[in-house]
Order: sequence, then structure tokens, then C-alpha cells
Amino acid sequence: MKSPVERRSVVGTLGESRREHTTDLCGGGGGGEERRGEKPRRRQRGERMPRPEVQAPPEIFYNESEARKYTTSSRIIEIQSRITERALELLALPNDGVPKLLLDIGCGSGLSGETLTEQGHHWIGYDISKSMLDVALEREAEGDLLLADMGQGLGLRPGVIDGAISISAVQWLCNADKSCHNPRLRLKAFFGSLYRCLARGARAVLQFYADNVKQSEMIVTAAMRAGFAGGVVVDWPHSSKAKKSYLVLTCGPPSLNSSLPKGKGQDGAMCSDDDESDDGSGDEDGAQTVGIYERNRPKKRQKTKKNGKGKAWLLNKKEQLRRRGREVPADTKYTGRKRKSYF
Repeated sequence: MKSPVERRSVVGTLGESRREHTTDLCGGGGGGEERRGEKPRRRQRGERMPRPEVQAPPEIFYNESEARKYTTSSRIIEIQSRITERALELLALPNDGVPKLLLDIGCGSGLSGETLTEQGHHWIGYDISKSMLDVALEREAEGDLLLADMGQGLGLRPGVIDGAISISAVQWLCNADKSCHNPRLRLKAFFGSLYRCLARGARAVLQFYADNVKQSEMIVTAAMRAGFAGGVVVDWPHSSKAKKSYLVLTCGPPSLNSSLPKGKGQDGAMCSDDDESDDGSGDEDGAQTVGIYERNRPKKRQKTKKNGKGKAWLLNKKEQLRRRGREVPADTKYTGRKRKSYF
């Protein structure tokens, strides 16, 4: 039987050998210290900041710290207010002095809702970020706030909403943040529920930052298939920073009264320094102007491909079978003709 001193020496030897083995597997004792001491890579000057949509889902990206930083930025507050005022202008509400019930889809911390309240309207705000809605409650937002995912539908009664706006939110539906997410189905659910809850002839103005032209067309196509009429209005199309895209939709078939307004700066005019700004929600440097779409469904494409098996191929095939001794029907003027689908 070993003495306590011998047992301690054996344990110490085993512990040292285990540490040495672990150090060898890790590639040396100093490697971990060097990796922990590395500084994170800094973004180079002129390098684009990654879009929020590709960094994390909205409910994760807009956490408590990001929500407060977003809400306390005076620059973002000013830009959000300006975009909301432009959306209200495109909404073209009747100036009869009667408050309207509006939807603010992706309301966030209530910055856009403040502009709606200043205009004397009632509003309902949707957002998927609980942290953003908590900040809105702290700021005592006047509207009713709902924690919901717009990709699952709005869940409102039909024909009760007088208008809807959305600031920098619709492009999030184009990303599949979960394995069960299908962007086309989520856009279909959103626009279908939006069409049902709007009153007849009401408008929806959705400001969005598309990653590319294909993404813009996917959003517009989903809206047209839901029954909307309208298209995309682009402000300052010749500016990389001030360029803003608004999807202006009318609930119902197109009419003379539902013609699209003209975007700012379409005649080549330059924007002012105040408009030359970006709220950090997206980057449209690579985006192009999307054409105006009317409410007409595209016709189904007819199959025009030929398999190459015409009359010459058929005669050659029959001749091969005859040389092999097979019984083949005689050639007539009807050989190689396509049969009609009816008698």
C-alpha cells in the first residue's frame, strides 16, 4: 500500500501529464493566449456597413441596447420623422378634419407614430421586437402597440383601417431567418391580411430598402397578387444616400383616382443637404429604379420547346425497324402529324 506522499506524487504526475497532453492537442501553450489577445477586425474607411437584415433576425438584432441607441440618436429621429411625413403625403388622406385609424407596421420605438399623433390620427403599431416596444411604452406612445410577426398576418377585422404606413420594415420579410420561413409565403400572408383589413379605396405606403432589383420585384409581385393596385415611387433616384423607395398601394382595382404620384427629384434635380442622409436601416447603392406595376396578372407562358422528333426522325426510325425485320405500319400522308385533342 502506497503512503500518502507517494499517492500525492502520483496524482501530481498524472495531472501534469494531462495538462501537457491537453497543451499538445491545443497546438502549444501560448496559442490560446495569443488568440484571446487578438483585437477584433476594424471596418476599413469606405467599407460598407453590413445590412441589419443579414446580421440577425429583427427580434434579436434590435435588443435592449440597440433599441435605446436607435431611439436616442437625434439624426435617426429626424430622418424617421421626415420619411413618415413623406409617407403621409403619399397616403393622400382626405383633409376633412376627421381623425383616421392608421396602421404603423414595424413601428419600433414609436418614432414614426409620434408624427401620426402630431397629425391628429389614431394608430396601431406592430413590431416583432419586444425591446423596441418596451422603449415605446417608456416614451408613452399614444398608439396601441402589438407584439406580432407581420409575416404571419395582421389578424384584424376586414375593412376597419383607413390607411397603413411602414418605415424600413418590409424588406425583413425577404429573409428566411428560420428553417420554417418561406419569404414568398410570408409576403403572401402579410399582403393578403393587409388587403383585407383596409377599407375600400384606402392606401398603404411602405417605405423599404431593397437589397437588389430581384428583391424589389418579389415584394411588388406579392402585393399585386394580393389584389392591390399601385407601384413603386422613388425619391431622389440619382442620389446614393437620399434615395428612398415607397411602395404605394391602393385597396381595390386601379382607377383614374389611384394614379401614382411623382417621386421627388425625377426631373434630375439635386436633393438638399438635409435630404442627403440615411437612417442606417439599409443601403440602396446597388439598387435600381423599379418600374410601375398595374394590377394585371401575367399570362401563363405556353410551352414552345420542341423535342426534335419530327417527321424525318419518325421515318428514319421506321426504316431502322424494317431493316431489323419488325412489322411497321406503312407510310402515309398522315405519318408524323400531331393528332388533335378532339375528333
